Amino acid sequence: MMQSKAFIIGLTGGIASGKSTVTKYLIGKGYPVVDADLIARHIVDRGSPALAAIAKTFGETYLMADGSLDRKKLGELVFNDETARNALNQITHDRIYQAIWDEINVLKTSHHIIFADIPLLIESGRFKKYDEIWLVYVPREVQIERLMQRDSVTEQFAEAQLNSQMPLDEKKNDATRIMDNAGDKNHLFSQVDAALSDILKTLTIN
Repeated sequence: MMQSKAFIIGLTGGIASGKSTVTKYLIGKGYPVVDADLIARHIVDRGSPALAAIAKTFGETYLMADGSLDRKKLGELVFNDETARNALNQITHDRIYQAIWDEINVLKTSHHIIFADIPLLIESGRFKKYDEIWLVYVPREVQIERLMQRDSVTEQFAEAQLNSQMPLDEKKNDATRIMDNAGDKNHLFSQVDAALSDILKTLTIN
């Protein structure tokens, strides 16, 4: 019989590494996946405490006419200004990670394995709470090639986007399992299936 304690897995990667592909596959297999990006959008909804803090910190010029966040305008600011980016993170990060765990705690009552899809999990330093960290990995040259193809951008632009993120090779140091996505989807999914099988055996034994 499986143990009652849920097994929590942090799923992470980088731009164009294939993390979303793994997320969709896991959902298709019936596993719950908490979406950090979706939560990040919701915590700054109109009327939220986070949005009020953003307006106070950056000014109401970063709000739309209807009182919602002007995501494009704020995004342009924080992309080019590290001080502004840090100020935004101060407002949002604790709220995002608390909301992630609130959702995980609800799911714990009915699931044995729960995933949390969090792009910046390792950068945040908050990965130690998870039972495992799965990194969807591709070599940098493959990442650039796929990003250029996916978004129809130049190599120079793709390089700049990658340079704004922690390198996947560096993230390997804190990953429990590395899902190599340099090949096709079948190769990727076979690694996911093997990891799930391994975890299910462990849960059953314990």
